[in-house]
Amino acid sequence: MKTTLLILSMAVLLLAGSCSRSKVIADEDLRSIFKEIYIANAYCNNGRIDYDSMDIYTPIFEKYGYRTSDMIYTINDFSKRKSSRLSDIINEAIDQLEKEYEWYQKKVNILDTIDMIAGERFKQIVYEDSLITARRIADTGKLRILIPVKEGSYKVEYSYLIDSLESNGSLRTSHLLRDSAGRQISTSTNWMKKQNRQHYETKITVVPRAQVLEIRFGNYSKNLKTPSMRIDSLKITYYLPVDAARDSLTHLLVNYKLMIDGKEYSELTQDSSTLSLHAPWLPEKRDSIH
Repeated sequence: MKTTLLILSMAVLLLAGSCSRSKVIADEDLRSIFKEIYIANAYCNNGRIDYDSMDIYTPIFEKYGYRTSDMIYTINDFSKRKSSRLSDIINEAIDQLEKEYEWYQKKVNILDTIDMIAGERFKQIVYEDSLITARRIADTGKLRILIPVKEGSYKVEYSYLIDSLESNGSLRTSHLLRDSAGRQISTSTNWMKKQNRQHYETKITVVPRAQVLEIRFGNYSKNLKTPSMRIDSLKITYYLPVDAARDSLTHLLVNYKLMIDGKEYSELTQDSSTLSLHAPWLPEKRDSIH
């Protein structure tokens, strides 16, 4: 990381520009500029910015009120100083980036945890079947399931066993989303293995226009031979959209009542902004905090 920024600093020297009437960039601004140069370079390395025909550094200088010539002049000025080095500024910029990354990573982890709690709190099992068996051709009708869907996502989980008597090859289970006219919108596939009981689960996010989730176990062809399949522990669970789950969890928490030593603090109960006070929130019917 440090080497990359040092190389970038040298690359800036190659940007043509006059040094006449240029000014020295303040150290604080210089640290911020190097941070943004590093981020821009990271985007370039990941192919997110086409920098072959684009000057990605000049806009960064201009954001802080400087020109390319000011950057060149400042780098040259550092070579004359005895008390400080350009590498010190670069290292400080890197340290700031690392601290900010850690802070944002913690926030992301917290938000992921909140989303997981909210999702689990308001999930709903919409379909269950403990055992489905297909030993005759007529049984294959039981291997097609239709579930009406709404905005959100559905977790599909099941176990299956295809034994040695199964004479149909290339079996797979399809999980399809269809619109109101029965047209397929999206699909995911589980290629099935024989002889050993297998567990499978997938989460399907409902896309616009989707009305039905269709599951076709085995997805047998028209040239069907006698099947030998068992599906067990089938469960389909509905999860609210992330934003809706967060809102529902917030509403649940805001309706809590704060009681301390038998006294109700009603002014803190209804105002969601008071959550920032980090007060000890308790569910209703709890009398006190010990």
